[in-house]
Amino acid sequence: MTKHNHGAAVSGATSERNFSAVCKELGLTLLNKKKKGKQHEVFLDDESISLWGKKWFKYPSPYENTRTKSGKEIKKYIADGFIKELGVIMEIKNSDKDGTTEEKVFYDLWKIENGVYGSEHELWYLFMGKSFHEAVPYCIFREEAKRRGLNVKVIWGMDEFINEVIKCKKQKEAA
Repeated sequence: MTKHNHGAAVSGATSERNFSAVCKELGLTLLNKKKKGKQHEVFLDDESISLWGKKWFKYPSPYENTRTKSGKEIKKYIADGFIKELGVIMEIKNSDKDGTTEEKVFYDLWKIENGVYGSEHELWYLFMGKSFHEAVPYCIFREEAKRRGLNVKVIWGMDEFINEVIKCKKQKEAA
């Protein structure tokens, strides 16, 4: 068994698995896995849909040619998934305890403000977990996104997510 010291990665994988199960229960398809092979830029579950603009997002100018210290080109940001039936880009933050991951949302404010996610699809930002509502950075994110008029729907917990899905499905049926 491999030992690792990155609890955020484990938490992220667990929250994505749980979120994926909730989507399935709601009759939604969460696209979040790439088809295997370097040459593929499509989702595993639906090869007709490109990852670009739904899960993969280019760096905004003037950062599009950013490189790591070792010289490797950084080509994209990666979202947590895309809900096919709703046409929604998902970013998910799960908090079961305090940690430095919470502060990464300030970088996400910058990404949203600078148009990284584009405007073709709606962006939903879901905060969930045992202690998300106590995380001050998440509260600040919610308030700042609203104050700045950013193009993001901030969703506060799984119950609110389910309500948003129901509301969105009704709107699509009525259209």
